[in-house]
Amino acid sequence: MTPPVIRLIATDLDGTLTGKDDPFSLYPVFSERLDFFFQHYDAEWAVCTGRSLRSFKSVIEPLMAIGIAPRYVIIHHAYIYRLGRRRYSPLLLWNAGIRFHLWSISLHLRGTLNAWKRQVQRMIPGVVTLYHRRNRLCMRFRTDEEAARVATMLREKANPFKQLRVFHFLREVDVRTVPFTKGMALAELASRLDIRSSEILAIGNGHNDISMLDGMAAGCTGCPANAEVDVIERVHQSGGHIAASRHLKGVIEVMDAWRDGTVNSALPASWVPNEQQENPRSVGRRMNHSGLPGIRDARHKAIWLGWLVVYTVLVVFANYGLIPFSGLILKPFTLVTTLVTHLFQMVNL
Repeated sequence: MTPPVIRLIATDLDGTLTGKDDPFSLYPVFSERLDFFFQHYDAEWAVCTGRSLRSFKSVIEPLMAIGIAPRYVIIHHAYIYRLGRRRYSPLLLWNAGIRFHLWSISLHLRGTLNAWKRQVQRMIPGVVTLYHRRNRLCMRFRTDEEAARVATMLREKANPFKQLRVFHFLREVDVRTVPFTKGMALAELASRLDIRSSEILAIGNGHNDISMLDGMAAGCTGCPANAEVDVIERVHQSGGHIAASRHLKGVIEVMDAWRDGTVNSALPASWVPNEQQENPRSVGRRMNHSGLPGIRDARHKAIWLGWLVVYTVLVVFANYGLIPFSGLILKPFTLVTTLVTHLFQMVNL
């Protein structure tokens, strides 16, 4: 193939540019690859991340130490910042507009998973709900066939919702909200730079990168070997390069493939579709992953219980005037007891 003109390189951060097994020696190599596109095509580099701006700066520090810094960064999957002389400045109008868009979508989403759960329970008796919150619904069925049937139905229902993804793992169907705005932000940035989608190379490894790897926002795509199963499949479908190496080494491989016209979109021999695997985020199994909703909820409950115990002890001491600011500490307690007393009086009436 003839190597395309690439004027914008968009890379994910965690799991793509950064990885536990990346040696520092790869940074100068990555810098050389960027320089090729900068010099030949006057290209720009943007990092698309779910992190905040401060967190992004702390992670990208090793690259900045050797003089590499992206001109643009998309934080929280959506908000665009441009590097000025000393700092990154926001694109105010876009950032305000996308914030309102996300807020309106979150309102529209309320109650959707509740309705889907009720419909599935009416259709298929014996379904077990493993997890249900506003942003996730995970169900287990008696057979693979039942799970496949429900997954197909829910995928059709999820089409209007860009932020909803339906995953099918053996007998489990897992509906989750995933960030979907990286592709929108990347398209907006390209429009401002007068760059066509065919001139954009997007590289990522996670579900939140799919919106910029589906061939719509970027004509050239790629992923490292550590990418999620769905991401590898999407890059395969969009004709991108699936690297044999992980993290930053894989990113360099993707850049080389598009530079040299040696793109390989074939699925790896080890690739297995989700339907034939156990759910890696199933709440029915013990997982060593602090980001799981069930673990988060348990931690939140423990924190709230701890604060309640501390406040109860303070109220006891304040009630006898044994500690400073006793009156201030007792105010919330007094307000609650007064309210409860009035409620009981109303009930008795």
